[in-house]
Amino acid sequence: ITDIIVSIVAVIIPAIGTYVIKLLKNHKQIELALAFLKPVADYGILVAQKLGAVDYLEGQAKKNIAISKAQDKLQQLGFDKADENLLATTIKTQYLAIADELNRSIPQVTKEQADQAAKQAQLKQEQDAAKAKADALAAAQADLKNAQAKVAELSK
Repeated sequence: ITDIIVSIVAVIIPAIGTYVIKLLKNHKQIELALAFLKPVADYGILVAQKLGAVDYLEGQAKKNIAISKAQDKLQQLGFDKADENLLATTIKTQYLAIADELNRSIPQVTKEQADQAAKQAQLKQEQDAAKAKADALAAAQADLKNAQAKVAELSK
């Protein structure tokens, strides 16, 4: 019986050792990925914040941009596609930690500002169209005046 127990233990110990080593390797890979996750999340947040300074972005759109940019950066660094939930959680956490500083240094376009800019662009477009029509009318009037002058000259 002792020989059987020793044989079983001799077989089980290497299997357990192999399993533990595999777990440790996976743990190291997870630690490495998590170490990269915070700076990459900061990168995604910064890109989204800069885009929000130019165009109005709602919260979900900004979050999606941050996640997308962070995933792209992770792939550039050689990681496979990261778990989106883990990345989203990291981005939320990092954003909350740096939101005040970001909003001070890179102010965001508000919905009102975006609407006002759109109205101004539309007004400018209408003004340009009206100016083009006025220029065309002035040119047509000048042509008419020249034609009348020629008719008057030929009538003499």
